Amino acid sequence: MQAFDKFNDLLDEVSLLLEETQNALEEAENSKTAIEKSRHLSRANTFSRSGIVLLCGHFEGFLKMLLNEFASGINEANVHPELVPVSLLETVLETILKQCNSGSESHRKNYKT
Repeated sequence: MQAFDKFNDLLDEVSLLLEETQNALEEAENSKTAIEKSRHLSRANTFSRSGIVLLCGHFEGFLKMLLNEFASGINEANVHPELVPVSLLETVLETILKQCNSGSESHRKNYKT
């Protein structure tokens, strides 16, 4: 499944932003002045907000690619679209989301504070 593999690779970009967020938070804790602490907290906020935007964009791209793969599979099988039950699409999406959730455990473990 190409969509899942690509999405999983793109999560590395989000992970980098999470690492930078964590680094900025640690630097804020070790700051000697309020101005320095504020600057590091601002950096952490920027990195975390950027990570959310990037994750949403990658997830949107993943869903588009996934649906294209699904449609291609249906087309290659020469099945008329009206004969494809909606429950099949729901099952495919449910399976993919379960795979995403199981793969994300490693990301969650690395960034718990």
